[in-house]
Amino acid sequence: GDLDVAAFRRAVASLVRGCELLRLRASDADWTDVVVADSLPSRCRYLDFSADADPVLSADEYVRARIVQPLSPTEGLYEACLLRTGATTWQWFLKLHHLLTDGWNTNLLLQHLADFYRGETADEGLQGRDPEPPFHSEPEHPQYHALLRHEQDNRRQAVFATHQKWWQQRVAPLSFDSWYTPPNAEFTLHHHRVDFHLCLIQLVD
Repeated sequence: GDLDVAAFRRAVASLVRGCELLRLRASDADWTDVVVADSLPSRCRYLDFSADADPVLSADEYVRARIVQPLSPTEGLYEACLLRTGATTWQWFLKLHHLLTDGWNTNLLLQHLADFYRGETADEGLQGRDPEPPFHSEPEHPQYHALLRHEQDNRRQAVFATHQKWWQQRVAPLSFDSWYTPPNAEFTLHHHRVDFHLCLIQLVD
């Protein structure tokens, strides 16, 4: 159907302002630290393939090319693009780093985006507004920066080195090259569950 491109991109910007996960970035290329940026450009591109001979194929080729490109940790851990494939047909490409989300809260992000878009198109006075609930800032709804502080504090504790040593010993025999990318591996959008059971032992210094 009809879609207001400018309103959609404003809705994405509102989503980014209101969701700390989308403002996560690494302090440097080595992932020395992960921080929540006070502000981060929404980075929602717009590409029009409607004039192509096969617009859907062109959009699919674009998505497949972008899927395999790594995200820049210092610029942000997501990528978004609105794709036009016809006069009234659209696709939205959203690539999220696995640190940001899972299936459950990805659905929440999409619901919130729809809410912001409806607000942008229903009342001009709401355009560009600051995020409102369901994004919470009250103490009973801690945001992601609180989790980051907890993680950083934990790394400073003596017990962290003990846990780290235990995991290093457990995974040392594993060959990650063969585990994740076997010689006969082919690119596919399908996924399979891999089960691996660690031998639980008590680490004694």
